[in-house]
Amino acid sequence: MNLHSHRSPAAIFSGPGSVQMAGDALVELGGKKAVLICDHGIEKAGLNAPVVDSIRKAGLSVQVIPEVEADPSASSVNSIVASVRKGNFDCVVGVGGGSSMDTAKLASALAVIPAGSSGNAEIDVRDYLGTNLIPGRGLPMVMVATTSGTGSEVTPNAIVSLPDEVRKVGAVSRHLVPDIAILDPDLTMGLPPAVTAATGLDALIHCLESYIGKKANVLSDGYALQGLRLIAGSLRKAYHHPDDGEAREMMLVGSCYGGMALTAAGTAAVHALAYATGAKYHIPHGVANSMLLVPVLEKSLSACGERLAHVGEAMGITGDSHEVLAYLKSLTAELKIPRSLATFGYRDEDLDGLVAAAAKVTRLLDNNPKAFTNDDIRDVFVAISHE
Repeated sequence: MNLHSHRSPAAIFSGPGSVQMAGDALVELGGKKAVLICDHGIEKAGLNAPVVDSIRKAGLSVQVIPEVEADPSASSVNSIVASVRKGNFDCVVGVGGGSSMDTAKLASALAVIPAGSSGNAEIDVRDYLGTNLIPGRGLPMVMVATTSGTGSEVTPNAIVSLPDEVRKVGAVSRHLVPDIAILDPDLTMGLPPAVTAATGLDALIHCLESYIGKKANVLSDGYALQGLRLIAGSLRKAYHHPDDGEAREMMLVGSCYGGMALTAAGTAAVHALAYATGAKYHIPHGVANSMLLVPVLEKSLSACGERLAHVGEAMGITGDSHEVLAYLKSLTAELKIPRSLATFGYRDEDLDGLVAAAAKVTRLLDNNPKAFTNDDIRDVFVAISHE
């Protein structure tokens, strides 16, 4: 018997203006004193303002901590966790993309753990990186997505960078699944084309890898295929017309479906190799995934050709898996995804370290339809190492 599982937020609010539900959502969760976690860009752009207004209108107090780093390091997460612990907050709101929401999720979980419980005097996120290492549910949390990419608003995952080890590691736990997710396309209107491309392709890859991976199942397939339909039908529109409201809404919902799909089935080798390049060169996650997508699929094609053809059908592509690869090559080119690691400072002497770092991401490599050897990993990196 094949057993499958899927966890998701208790509620998802979607549509223009849905951000106004943030305050009521916190009241529903019993909140009175909220902390809103975001990055400086979100604060500067004013995207946290409607969330703060909603929270205050609902009668709660709220403090903003706009200190999230891109690809948050363990030390930066620990700093925010310490601030949340000292603030005696009773609920957490994450506003932004994956970095902000992942940090907020970790702050929620680690804020309630007694100091010294892991043997350390202070709480250290490094002690909880891995699968099912977070001991229990944290503070109630609401996630507000402002990009259409990670799907973090519905997943049990939070990614942390370890700069001293030149790698990224995930904390995976059912206790990290948010209580409530808010998908308001108004908060994504006017996103720059480069951000739209990187985050949108990231969401597409979540759906694609969840569908072709070894853990794909009857629960994940529905989310993955519908996500592919929505993203393929709206990504170009959102890229070329940043204020297309319908395209923005479809992208945000498609990204959420991608998060649902990976929650039920997981990602695979594209993400495993992207963690290595992202950690080494600080490449935005969606860009790293997009650069690696076609080379990884070409290596994996012998084990997933039929499933990849189904991916193409969902995206409106007529033809076999080779036509899907051609479409993806064309799409990444149209969206101006960089083609080479040399753009980010790659040197030939980096290759062995990249292979070693990627090979450690066994949680994702083990889910790839084709088993990836170190030689396979090396071939993929070589393929994108130079123009």
